[in-house]
Amino acid sequence: MLLKYYHIAKTLINDFNYFEMYYILRESNTGVDLLSKLASTKKIEHLKTIIQETLQDPTIDTEEANYYVILDGELFKRGLTTPLLKCLNSHQEDYVIRELHEGICGLYTGGRSLATKVVRVGYY
Repeated sequence: MLLKYYHIAKTLINDFNYFEMYYILRESNTGVDLLSKLASTKKIEHLKTIIQETLQDPTIDTEEANYYVILDGELFKRGLTTPLLKCLNSHQEDYVIRELHEGICGLYTGGRSLATKVVRVGYY
């Protein structure tokens, strides 16, 4: 098995300016030896159950999913009385709230009016 890699390495040596090869005794390389044995004894079908799970039913409510749309790679929520509302991630959310608190959209009297302004600006 290693002979194949030896021949490949031997052909690639000419592409390097400098090349050194060291032989490491198996006793000095026990960690890698154990990992190679572990990898060769694992059954592939067993790894599939660990890495992925096949779902029989959708994990989202299809009725709720109908209210969302992706345009140009960005997620929007369809509003009944408003245009599309842009869904924000946590970094964008912090920025928008900070801008609104600093008065970029005018003064506000309380939380409800601030929330109304967020929706009016087009964020969800």
